[in-house]
Formats: sequence, C-alpha cells, structure tokens
Amino acid sequence: MGISFTELEQPRRYADCGERLIVYDVGERCVCSRRANGAANLALLTARLRGAGGRCVLSSQPGCRALAIASLHANAHLLCLDARSGHLLWDVAYAGQNKNYGATSAPLVIKNKVLVGTSGGDDGVRGFVAAFDTETGKECWRFWTIPAPGEPGSESWPGEMYLRGGATTWMPGTYDPELNAVYWGTSNAAPDFDGSVRPGDDLYTACVLALDADTGKLKWHFQFTPHDLFDYDATETAVLVDADYKGAKRKLLVEANRNGFLYVLDRTNGEFLSATPFVKKLNWAKRIDAKGRLPMER
Repeated sequence: MGISFTELEQPRRYADCGERLIVYDVGERCVCSRRANGAANLALLTARLRGAGGRCVLSSQPGCRALAIASLHANAHLLCLDARSGHLLWDVAYAGQNKNYGATSAPLVIKNKVLVGTSGGDDGVRGFVAAFDTETGKECWRFWTIPAPGEPGSESWPGEMYLRGGATTWMPGTYDPELNAVYWGTSNAAPDFDGSVRPGDDLYTACVLALDADTGKLKWHFQFTPHDLFDYDATETAVLVDADYKGAKRKLLVEANRNGFLYVLDRTNGEFLSATPFVKKLNWAKRIDAKGRLPMER
C-alpha cells in the first residue's frame, strides 16, 4: 500500500495511505485515524512521541489490521496502531538507551514480522537490523552490522571500537519472497574520514547484506567500498530483477551506489557481475577490479 506524506499545517501532519487518513498532532501528542472519505470514524491516541519532533513514517500491507509507525531522531520507537481505530497496540524502544540512535525510514513488513533499521552512523553507534512480531511487538531477531570481538570481521574494530563503528541501516531494505531473503544496505564506517583507528575492510560497513527473513542469519554480504574513507554509504535500496544476463537467466540485484558505480550482483549468492560508472565527475576511481573490490586507476 503506497503512502504519501504531506505537512499541511503546523503542528499537525497528515499521512494519506489510501483508505484511511492518519493525523497526528505534535503539540497535543495525539493521533487520529479516520476514513479518507470523511466518515465519522475517529479515535484519539496518545502517541508518546517523546521528543521526536513529531516526524514519523508509516508502513502497512493490504489486509493488515495495524499500521507500524517508526518515530524519528533520538526516539527510535516502533509503534503499532490498529488501522480501524488508531488505538496503540504496542510501543517498542528498539535502540536502547543510546541517544545517538535515530530512525529515518519506513519499517518493512514481511509475513508476521516488521523489520526496522537505524540511523546515527556519524554519531558513534553500532548499526543493526531488527525484526519484531507484528502482533506482540516482541523482538524476533537482531543482526548487528558491526561484528563483536571474536566474530568474523572483528579485526577492524580493536577494543570497544565495534560499539561505535557505524554501518547503520537508515534506508529501508527489500525482500525476495521466493528466496526468503532480505537485502539491506549499510552506511559508512565511523569515524567517517579517519581510517587509522579501524584497519582492514571495516565489515559490514558500506555493504549490502542478504539476511534470512525468518532468522536474521547472514546469507552473504557484498562490500561496495572496503575501508571507506569518503562517506560512501551503501544504503540505497536495492532493485531486484529477474533477467537474462550474458545469455543466462539470473536473479539480479542492482544498486546505484553512492560511490558512483552502478553494481549488478547475483542475489542468490552475492556474486559480483559488473560495476559501471554512472556519474561524469568520478575522481576516486575509474573502474572496479574483476572481483568487485578494489578501485583501479585512481
């Protein structure tokens, strides 16, 4: 279900999701839900925006009884509303006590789970993707995008650097129901432009992650910009394409990355297929090597 967001007046904002109009008031901290045709079916809800500035994004699926609302900035709450009444069903603070976390994108609803990412990669946080049960709000799984000590890739994060490594997930992912895979991009490493304190590739920053939708287990990853020194987030939502590629039918993932290259991967296993420049003034690299890892002819 498509949702359009319009700020019509201060401090009240409206989100039109087709059948219903969600209205929430920043000053009064209340939310109204009514039919878009103007029928008198209103309900008020204390939304407990908790200093989020009233900026929210909404996500829903046809036939679902609830809308999920993720509030922004220092809040990082996931709210679930009854679509008929607007009543609050549950409210989860999903980023803990670190006030540097935020939430900047719509949740992704997959079967009985709602998936969320986080922002704050420039502010000393550890990124993650988390899934919650749509009925209860209970956390189902969480994938941390910066490895903990002893995990593969942790050699880039000495001491407690992994707690502040970035790799946030501030744009929504996409889903392949046939493969039951979620593809989610990660942001820059932190600190952004100083790589001396984070040696190596800095996994899983500037990556696309293929996660099992049921368990959150990592299927594969591809890193677009290893040891990123240019703030080249890879949070662009990937496009999934089934097409012929060099004479063979392939399940492809296409991403126009912030580093200036358009990448084509095999989304079943993360195999690198091509990287083509799509900007005119590309001065950090002229091409990417055959394995998709290193810039050539800087």
